[in-house]
Amino acid sequence: MPKNLNGHNILIIGGLGYLGANLYSFLKKQNFNVFIGARNLNKENISYSNFNIIEIDTNNEQKLIDSLKNFGIIIYSAGANSERCKNDLIYSIKTNINQKVLVGK
Repeated sequence: MPKNLNGHNILIIGGLGYLGANLYSFLKKQNFNVFIGARNLNKENISYSNFNIIEIDTNNEQKLIDSLKNFGIIIYSAGANSERCKNDLIYSIKTNINQKVLVGK
């Protein structure tokens, strides 16, 4: 039976990246009830079919808030990958450092 930390499901936003995927794997091996949040489920994500992936709509504030209500623990590990950082410094700074975080109302 999956562990869920006092009744809480765990969501990893950015869980398809290096850090998030390793964290997801670690938590799954510990038998936690963990999910990955992705902005869009596309063909690129098919190779991750053994992951529990849910789509997170970041363009609609209410849908985003509603989708996060099922999780008591949210881990944010999203950001530009190393190749993107190397090739597009300005984008990487905006993405990895200067992020706007939605806390909720």
